[in-house]
This record gives sequence, C-alpha cells and structure tokens, in this order.
Amino acid sequence: MEIANFTEHATLQENQGTKNTTSIGNDRSQFCLRKDVFGTSTSAIDSVTLDIDDLVSTLNKPCAFSAIDCNFQLAGSYSALDRKKRLKAIDAIGRCQSLKRLTISGKLDFEQIQELCKSLQATQVEYLELCISGLPYIGLTSICEMLIIIPNLKHFKFIGKAVKSPVGVIFGSVLAKNSTLEHLDLVSCKWGPNGIEALLQPLTGTSGELPLNRSLKHLSINVDFKHGLRCEGAKAMARMLSSNKTLTHFNLSADYSLEPDDICLILLSLRTNENLQTLGLENCLGVRGRQVFTVMLELTQANPWLKSIELSRTQLDEEQKEAVRAQLAANAKQSSETNVETVREKASIYPVTLQAPGEVEVLQEMLAIRPSDPLEVGMDNVEVSATNQNPYQILLIMKLHF
Repeated sequence: MEIANFTEHATLQENQGTKNTTSIGNDRSQFCLRKDVFGTSTSAIDSVTLDIDDLVSTLNKPCAFSAIDCNFQLAGSYSALDRKKRLKAIDAIGRCQSLKRLTISGKLDFEQIQELCKSLQATQVEYLELCISGLPYIGLTSICEMLIIIPNLKHFKFIGKAVKSPVGVIFGSVLAKNSTLEHLDLVSCKWGPNGIEALLQPLTGTSGELPLNRSLKHLSINVDFKHGLRCEGAKAMARMLSSNKTLTHFNLSADYSLEPDDICLILLSLRTNENLQTLGLENCLGVRGRQVFTVMLELTQANPWLKSIELSRTQLDEEQKEAVRAQLAANAKQSSETNVETVREKASIYPVTLQAPGEVEVLQEMLAIRPSDPLEVGMDNVEVSATNQNPYQILLIMKLHF
C-alpha cells in the first residue's frame, strides 16, 4: 500500500533495550505514538512515549492515529498480569476506528492471537503485517480466517521465518475466498509438499475458466534458502502466469533451488501475458548463463507489456543485464506506437500451452544463429534440430511433464 494513501501515521513500537516504564510485571513495553502528516513533508508533527497502560487509555479515547507498529517482547517469565495487559492492548487496538495500517511482531500466545483475530474483524485496516514467532498451525488457521473477513484489507505481508508450519495450503484458501486483497507478500515461509501449487491454484485459470481470485494484483514470494520451490514450483508458476489476467507484479526472490531450465520455463510462460508489468527475480540462483539471457531477451522483444525485470544479485553479467534493460526501455518508448494485434499475433505463433497435468509440447520461435555460434541449450528435455530450409535456424521443442 502506498504511504501516500494515509493522511496520518502513528507508530507504536516496543522498546527492546532498557525499559523506562512504570508498568508492573514483565511486559515492560514502551510505545512511541507519532502523528505524521504526509504530503510534501513526512516529519513528525506530534510524538508521545507511553507504556502499555497509557497506551490502552490513549486508544480508548477518540484519536486520529492511522497506523500502529507493535513489537511484543517480554523481560522475563509470563505472568497473569502480563497476559491481561496484552489482551487489553489488543482489544484497544482493534477498537481504534481510524486505524488503517497495523504491523505486529514478536511473540503472542494462542489466546492473544484469537483476541487479535476477533478484534480486527470489524476494523478498517487496509495494510496488515505479521511476524509472530512460534506461531502454531491452529493460530495460523485463525489468522487466515480473519483475513477473509476483514472488509477493507488490501495488503497483507506475512514473515514466516519462525513459523514451522507450511503456509501454501492455508494462504491458498485465503486467495480462493478473499475478494479485496490486492497485494500479498510472503517472506521466508515453509512450503511443504505441493505448497506453492496450492497457493497459486486460485490464481490459475483452467480449461478456459477464470481463476477463483480476480482481485490480487501484486504477489511477492521471498523464499527461505532452506525451503526452495524447485522444479514443481516452477511449473506451477508457469501455469499461473500463462493464464492469470489480473496480476500486474510478480516478484520471486532468494530462491536457490531453481535451475536455469526452471527460470526459462517461467519466462516462456509470459510470452502472451498482457497484464504483468513487473517481474522480480532478485537473488535467484537459476538466473544465470546464456540460455536464460537468450530466452529473457526474446521475451522482452515478444512481450511489450512487460515494463521491468528485477535482476539484482543474479549471476547474469552486467552487459546482459544492460541489454535486457535497454530492450525494456525501447519497449516503453515505442509502446504508444505498438500495434497490439500485431504483437499478439507474433507472440501466439507458437503459443505456450501449460494446462492440466500431462505431456505437452511447447513450440518456441525459431532462433536465428550462425554456424560458428556455440549452442548452449543445456536442457535434458529440449530437442534441438536444424530446419531443412535454413541450416542457420534451430527449432526448439520442449516436452514438459507435469
């Protein structure tokens, strides 16, 4: 969510250093509430530092704070008083009528998670970010049920670094039922078997049918290096990108499991995608080599709707990255003069068919090469043959097994 959407901003941040508070108990929270007016300046107009008790009394009064950042930490063992204070604080946050943006990190027990989910269901929150350590599966289920109910939720970010449960099936069910969410960020999550397929299924059209979810515009998946998406994940992403008509931004970052073949499959699925504007591949280990560069450059020539490809921290050399950026810039410059029907016809000469499980052949555009050029295909599932009409052309036929 763009920060410009807010006219006011307040930050509630728990001090993790030395606590200067009058609170009794081990939950020694210190909160800084800040009122910002966004426009030409983002400087703080008002700021006040409160402990957890003053926080509750402040939020129980009419206020204009629109954003709260919470970091729940303890300075010792949990007491009944600490639990009671936290429940009151969570309830007060949920009753803040002006609240639009909420960030919560730290550790919450299941009772507090349930209270959080209950209190947020009737709020006007549009941006929600959660990073809760030790989150049990049943707590994750409660959060996802809440996400379906919040009426105006547009942007959800989930950081699952300390969550042991796979999230794919859970968040896939959210996408299948939520009709307001436009932006989903999943960071350092554990996927488990078929997790990415379950997540993307509501975004994937099958057999001419529209996907279940038609509101999501921005999907970002930051992969923990221990839980890569692998080949099956690449196939699921390719099926989704070849059929989805609503996503405008798709970011995949920090995946070390995908090979160059998998990256090529994802790129090929975008040839006829007229909606995606930004593709992120930052720090993906499979983005390397001449094969990936050639397919990527061909994609930028065939698809003028693609405006940006993020290639930072990849193993393409700077000349290759610059060539891709130059082609994208040329596309942007010529976009007003582009004949859409001509582009569609060119991109669909050899359509990429990524449908239901089974063996399909993907026929790619013939690539002109000189006999002296080294041919670096490097894919076991690619058949390379010269055409009879022109020995300087090759025909790529890729057999995909889903």
